[in-house]
Amino acid sequence: MNHTQKFLAAAAITFIGVSAASAQTIVAGWDGGGSTPTVVDATKVTAALGTQGVSSFNWSGRSSTDGTWGSVSGPATVNNANAWQVKGDLNQSQLFTITNTSGADLIFDSIHFDYAHIFGAITVNVTYVNGGLGLTDGTSLGSVSTNGSSPSLSDWDDADFTIGSAAFATLANNQSATFRFDITGAGTGGMDNIAISIVPEPSSYALISGCFLMGFVALRRRSRS
Repeated sequence: MNHTQKFLAAAAITFIGVSAASAQTIVAGWDGGGSTPTVVDATKVTAALGTQGVSSFNWSGRSSTDGTWGSVSGPATVNNANAWQVKGDLNQSQLFTITNTSGADLIFDSIHFDYAHIFGAITVNVTYVNGGLGLTDGTSLGSVSTNGSSPSLSDWDDADFTIGSAAFATLANNQSATFRFDITGAGTGGMDNIAISIVPEPSSYALISGCFLMGFVALRRRSRS
């Protein structure tokens, strides 16, 4: 394999890895069971958790410690001591609202969270309630259920629910979207590291492609000299 082929192979691996890592950008997240976002990109959105609907915020001693929002890495999940206590037998629910303040359209990607079986099985349903997205009000984005083998203290399960294609997931500037978690089942579980992500801006991919092209041109010049 010559130098050009080696460069192309290495660049392709790097491009794929960076693109995959950039496939989702966390713009708001709640970590540690608090009602105030611990992560928010103020250049793009404002985020608000609704009036407390779960058993407790800041459930001490129960927390996901894997450092991710669902399965997505991003801004650090800094609180590893607290989470939300959620009770299925009370049919609890929790709302959160995202408002686009970026000055342009935003394409949202997914809802992310960690969950765990602690004192019995629960099911978490995620619903788009209403707002400026192209989805029908009340659209279910998905659900997950715990079981007896689910982790209980640290390495919680991850959930990532896609909001929809660009036609349905685009939120215009100054528009809001509200989502709801519904908890059902006979047990009590935990939720942590709740977040929402957007599709990266085209400029992110342009930067990656530009770096790739510059490296290739430099290698070609070196090969000819």
